[in-house]
Amino acid sequence: MSFEILKPHTQYTQAGSYFSKLLVYKNTLETQGSFLQIIPSFDISKKYEVLAQDLGISYKELESAEDIIACSQRIGSTLFWISIDDVKKEVHQKLFDSQITLQTGKSYPQLSLMEGLQEIGYDYHEYEKQGSYLRQGDIIKIFQIGGQVTLLNYWGDEIESIVVDGNKVEQVYISSLENIFKIPDQIGKKTIKNPILSDILVQDEIFLVLDGCEFHPLFEKLTHKKYQFASISLLASLEQKKTKLGIGDISIQNVEEFQNYIEQNPGSISIYSRYTKMIEEYLKDNSLSVAEVVAIKHTGFSSFEKISAQKNNNRSYISDDIIQKIFIRKRLKKKLSADIDLLLKIQKGDFVVHIDHGIGVFNGIIKKVLGEIQKEYLEIQYKDQDKLFVPITEVHRLSKYVGKENPSITPLSGKVWERKMKKIHEDIREIAEELLKNFAERKFRSGNQNILNQDKIEAFQSEFPYTYTPDQANAIDDIFSDMQSTKNMDRLIVGDVGFGKTEIAFNAAILALQNRKQVVLISPLVVLAHEHYNKAIERFKNTPYTVEVLTRLQSQAHATQVLKGLQSGSIDMVIGTHRLLGDKLKWKKLGLMIVDEEHKFGVVDKEKIKNIKSDIDILSLSATPIPRSLNLALSGVRDISLLKTPPKGRKSIETFVTRYNEKIIKDAGEQEFKRGGQIFFVHNRVSNIEVYKKQLEALFPKRKVIITHGQLPGDELEDRILDFKNKKYDILLSTTVIENGIDFSNVNTIFINECQSFGISQIHQLRGRVGRSDAQGYCYLLYHKDSIDGEAAKRIKTIVDYSYLGAGFELAMKDLEIRGGGDILGVKQSGQAQEIGVSLFLKMLEEKIEDIKNEAENTIKKVKNCQIDLMLSAGIHDNFFLSETDKLHFYREIEQIEDIDDLEYLKQSFFQNNEDGVVDTQTENLFILLETQVLAREYCIENIKRVGINYQIDFQSTGNLTAMKKFLNRDTAVKFQVTDATRLRSPTKLFENDKIFIEYVLRLLQGKTLEERKKIRLKR
Repeated sequence: MSFEILKPHTQYTQAGSYFSKLLVYKNTLETQGSFLQIIPSFDISKKYEVLAQDLGISYKELESAEDIIACSQRIGSTLFWISIDDVKKEVHQKLFDSQITLQTGKSYPQLSLMEGLQEIGYDYHEYEKQGSYLRQGDIIKIFQIGGQVTLLNYWGDEIESIVVDGNKVEQVYISSLENIFKIPDQIGKKTIKNPILSDILVQDEIFLVLDGCEFHPLFEKLTHKKYQFASISLLASLEQKKTKLGIGDISIQNVEEFQNYIEQNPGSISIYSRYTKMIEEYLKDNSLSVAEVVAIKHTGFSSFEKISAQKNNNRSYISDDIIQKIFIRKRLKKKLSADIDLLLKIQKGDFVVHIDHGIGVFNGIIKKVLGEIQKEYLEIQYKDQDKLFVPITEVHRLSKYVGKENPSITPLSGKVWERKMKKIHEDIREIAEELLKNFAERKFRSGNQNILNQDKIEAFQSEFPYTYTPDQANAIDDIFSDMQSTKNMDRLIVGDVGFGKTEIAFNAAILALQNRKQVVLISPLVVLAHEHYNKAIERFKNTPYTVEVLTRLQSQAHATQVLKGLQSGSIDMVIGTHRLLGDKLKWKKLGLMIVDEEHKFGVVDKEKIKNIKSDIDILSLSATPIPRSLNLALSGVRDISLLKTPPKGRKSIETFVTRYNEKIIKDAGEQEFKRGGQIFFVHNRVSNIEVYKKQLEALFPKRKVIITHGQLPGDELEDRILDFKNKKYDILLSTTVIENGIDFSNVNTIFINECQSFGISQIHQLRGRVGRSDAQGYCYLLYHKDSIDGEAAKRIKTIVDYSYLGAGFELAMKDLEIRGGGDILGVKQSGQAQEIGVSLFLKMLEEKIEDIKNEAENTIKKVKNCQIDLMLSAGIHDNFFLSETDKLHFYREIEQIEDIDDLEYLKQSFFQNNEDGVVDTQTENLFILLETQVLAREYCIENIKRVGINYQIDFQSTGNLTAMKKFLNRDTAVKFQVTDATRLRSPTKLFENDKIFIEYVLRLLQGKTLEERKKIRLKR
């Protein structure tokens, strides 16, 4: 069955990914003819172009006002689209009488200028968009309509210089924009009266589809009247017919699930992939049948961004994200700081930090030709227009700057950065030593080593009614490894709400119980403790272990019995609140403490937990993506496991942004009540919360509303939450106290009022309160102002963009970017993080901690990245990537490769579409360099370079003699000579060119001799 046909005046939800949308558009084009789509950015336009080519859709991107008129005279079935940026650039401009005059040497404070630019129609934009401005340290750039770029250099509040299109001037006028959507009166043969864009679109009855324009003034213009358009994004405020496209995600985690799905749906699956040969062979070998296997041409990793698979009625569509995940790609083993660094994607115009040269602005990737050798460089602009060109293969030396809003750009000349880094290195060592205070104690303290009985563990796990996600399985393996070691475990499990942290904790508990040790699970809330208790009773019912609960809800007599049972050992596991931290509590043999949402406990309780921790295994659970204890996780004192994979059957929460509208609230509420559900309404001001209670009671006169907030006595607050959980009320009107991990499986609609006042992580936590069962969850973000702008708009747009399951970690990173990294760490750490950026700070802290550990254990520090500087063209062709950002991210990811296995997986993924296994010279060279870098670490090699008439290999100053001897023993041709204790040299005349030289070095690192030499070919 095919996809639905889009219709005007209709709002569609569950649109899925860009791939899904293009499939919908293709079907609409075939039946309805051409239509126009307005999209929010050039980047999305690029994705549509790539996918339209792959899916055989006739398309045309509009770039001018003439194009807008021409598309109304369409013939045939063509998808037209235009970005808001192009609309702003091409439409007619008229000047107001008002203008801003700027002169060299005059005072015009930067903030005042930016406010003035906003007033006359200019938007702040991170990229170079016409009709916008950008601030970079002491530089303000103004991008005027028509392409003129004005650059203002400030010294304090004074304009030091003005540069217009590269030429210095003394004075410039910035004129106001009347209406950025104005169309010329005469276009081609058409004359239009009062021609704003919306009038043209209506006059010509062009069928419009909006996509993600809800934060742009254009949205307000086009939705003000009933125009001929459909919405396929998250625009809940439209008073239109609302319907679902019926596109759903298919959960396929491995090859077995893939095969089962095809067997259960024979002949109804379409596979879109660039690995058609591999898929067809697999289907043939396993006697499987699908409707079609469609070859796609584009080779970029991001061509099917965030899509696993899509199902529409009786037809399923599977694309390369699934294929790569289950057949090809393996997640590279990365440290936590590397995970964070990669999530902070670097884009043109971003502030970046070079570890050796400081803070600059990333201007993009450029190519330079030296003789016959072409190399790619990252261009970084520093103070006084100085530029640094960093080889793209050394991208690991760069980090995205996340800290204060407008950092000062570092001068390349002088020693400003060197002095700053010297001080920061000293401070970071002090911080690292402080974090590692307990490390030596833990290392030499005898832990509670556990013995794992595989049969009993498997029997327990087999009773879990669901399949463990890969992340759950990995976390459980990590925990079992910790608990079987001689050291005490201290592990943090971080995962979105509903991602299975409790089941992981129960696995830890069963191992401790099987080793005759007691287990305690402590929760910050009574209702949450009872929820865990009910789950534990069900989970451990077929085991011989006794589970009890202890909170204020138990009678004194019952509590006394529990305390006696813990002391005698008749109770094996107890679940409760801070009452379990009492001084009178005695244990027979406590072996494991599980702490749920540790950061929610008070200071006194945290100290008690800290004191108990000293000689038992500790497992902490948190739904907060980046807790303040991140620095402990980085230090190695506390290990961390991240859960990013959603459980099978969970659905993404449909998220809507709308101005406060009682009709929308009533409609959405009645829809929830019709399916027997309950509602959350979050209002975070206690002062007027009663006002909203009256409004909700008026909207839903037959429903009961109960209020909860943090100013209620603790007992009363929890009683009210428990009453709501037990369905005594229909609507819970609450402040953010409900963001704790209580499971309300019957609540699947949440309204968050005044959403612009919440942080990203906070909204994400609140949104996670719904959709915990197999029912579809809905989140409505309400605002009262005419519009949301500035930082609040960025936050809300980020929440909408990251609505998919498992987005918590990515959201935390975006939150860092928007708000800076000040509250991620302690006070002292925050100061240093602001100076050099959170990403570089975490990287340096992690390395310093590793250095201190190596010193304590008397082990040799391994080289992080060997620098190779040779005349060699190495890189990936541009047509592999969707964008410069995609390309840069790829290079940053391959820099994280730490072993040959990771490299082999990358080769498989990269060259799968080369049928003959032969690749171009540049790409071959890149993988030769990568393999050399990986193997060079084992030899303590820091540099391989050409110096005059010699090739030179530099070893690190410590632990080099053994490594150098091992390397020389393999140099049977005696091409290298020792020049000093850390250096080898070989004359360049012994090698025909640099590639022959590096191939020779690689063979030595591989342990091969000269006689084994053969051409390196990369095969699938």
